[in-house]
Amino acid sequence: MKKKKFLQITEDHLLFVTKGGQPTAIPGRDVSIGDTVYLRGDQRELERDAVQSISSVYEKGAYAPVTLSGSILVNDVHTSCYFDVLSHEWSHRAMGIARAIYNVSPRIMQWLSSIKREDGFPGWCRLAIKILTLGD
Repeated sequence: MKKKKFLQITEDHLLFVTKGGQPTAIPGRDVSIGDTVYLRGDQRELERDAVQSISSVYEKGAYAPVTLSGSILVNDVHTSCYFDVLSHEWSHRAMGIARAIYNVSPRIMQWLSSIKREDGFPGWCRLAIKILTLGD
C-alpha cells in the first residue's frame, strides 16, 4: 500500500499537475481532487498520483526557498519555487539574472538578498515583481 503524501502550500504557490492531459504548474488554489501530481517514489523515481483530498490550514509564517532549478520537493511532492505572479516558466526566466549572479559569486547574491528583507522576502525580489506587474 502506498504511503500517503501530505503537502502544505499557500494558495499562491505553484504546484506541478497534469490538467487536461498536459503537465503544467498551477496555483494551489486551483488544484482539484483527482488532479495528477508528481511525487518522488520509494525508489526515488518520479511517480504520478491523484490528489485525494484538499483542506485549508491557517498558520503563521511561510517559507519560499528558491533553488537553481526553480523546483523543489516538499514532502516528496514536486513543486515549483515560484508563486502566482507569472507562470513557472516565465518566473524561472526572470530569475535567470539571479542564477547568473549566484554562479559568479554566491556571496554577492547573499548580500543582495539581505537588502531590505521584509518578512523573509528580499527587497530585490519585491522590486522585480513590481516591475513585472506594472500593467496589472
